[in-house]
Amino acid sequence: MVNGNESALDIAILCITYNHAKYIRKTLDGFLMQQTEYKFKVFIHDDASTDGTQDILREYEAKHPDLLRVIYEVENQYSKGTDIIGLMRPYIDCARYVAWCEGDDFWFYPYKLQKQCEFMNSHPDTTLCVHNGINWNEPLDRQYCLINELDSGYLTYEESICFTKGHFPTCSFFFKTNMLNFPSVSKNAPPVADDPIMYYSVNNGQVYYMDKVWAIRTYMHPGSWNVSVETDKTKKLAHCVRYVDYLKDFHVTCDKKLKPYIMAVMMGLLSYGIRYFICSEKYSFEELSKGTESIREESMHHYDDLCYKCMVEMTKLCVDYPQLLDRVLSHFDSKIYIYGAGEEAAKLYEIIDKLGYAVEAFIITKKTNEKEYMLHKIITIDDFEIDNPQLTVLLGLGWQNSDEVIGLLKEKKAKNRIIYNGHNIQL
Repeated sequence: MVNGNESALDIAILCITYNHAKYIRKTLDGFLMQQTEYKFKVFIHDDASTDGTQDILREYEAKHPDLLRVIYEVENQYSKGTDIIGLMRPYIDCARYVAWCEGDDFWFYPYKLQKQCEFMNSHPDTTLCVHNGINWNEPLDRQYCLINELDSGYLTYEESICFTKGHFPTCSFFFKTNMLNFPSVSKNAPPVADDPIMYYSVNNGQVYYMDKVWAIRTYMHPGSWNVSVETDKTKKLAHCVRYVDYLKDFHVTCDKKLKPYIMAVMMGLLSYGIRYFICSEKYSFEELSKGTESIREESMHHYDDLCYKCMVEMTKLCVDYPQLLDRVLSHFDSKIYIYGAGEEAAKLYEIIDKLGYAVEAFIITKKTNEKEYMLHKIITIDDFEIDNPQLTVLLGLGWQNSDEVIGLLKEKKAKNRIIYNGHNIQL
């Protein structure tokens, strides 16, 4: 149902497009197929397309003047650093909710808006609703689901902020309009908007995931943002720095429960920047240090502690880690235990096993019904000989959990040798 009275809209569909002539018809048809009792209108910003996109938009707008409102730019605004969503706010602020879909993505389920709006109306604490989608890598002609092994339900902080189960497609976003207020929390505007909307939504309510495949996201096609950033080192670095700058400010203002997860995202971005954007193919601590300094110099902030932690964490990937571990372990004779029973611990075990060292058991913090991991015994920290200096503990954990475990071992006054990322930790 479409209503020409924009002040009474339930849903504003936000579409930002630039040179999407190859895809925009599917995008528009996905909007037009929607069958819903709720009032909606489509607001499109075309950023001075030169490939015929504007001709297609005018064609559709002439046929559906009550449904489509297109803003045609004469000069490209993105290249000037203009906040495109800010330009669209006067049009979409009239609606209770915003459904977002870029001009190269499209919906193929006619009841998408109906289902998401129904849910949001009946769950007022929900600030954002997302669903699954197909990622289409056009150059490789490869399609796959973006989210796997995740049931419908409210997302945890790990799932919504760190994307541990996959990255939710922007074309699935359906959120309260005031979630677009996210730039106001920072003097540094983020380089992208989808992730900040997610963070801001989590900070102000709950995010619900529908395990339904209702849209297709195109990826890495010529002219896309993904390709332009992936192939330009300067753009990569600028994106990384701006993103971390934004998150540094958001970290100050967000709920304390979110802070460790936002910090984890910053660590990931810095690691990504240092590993791929700065260093050469052969890594060393010296090169990592140079990379860290480059990140600092480019940034408006100073990340001294964060960059150092990042540099240490990257040792596994940027240095000959097996050789480093072998050098450390060969200097003393003791029984080896691995703290952790997850992906990091499994990777560490494979390295230790190939080097020819025996692992006695895996240590975990809390009791579990599992008694074995990687065909080895699992014990809790309470059952471990914490004061035995003849036992060596290798931390098979990510940086965040390692910090927590090191603190725990300090509290328990551990006398063992503790190794993290190939380095001996003095407790």
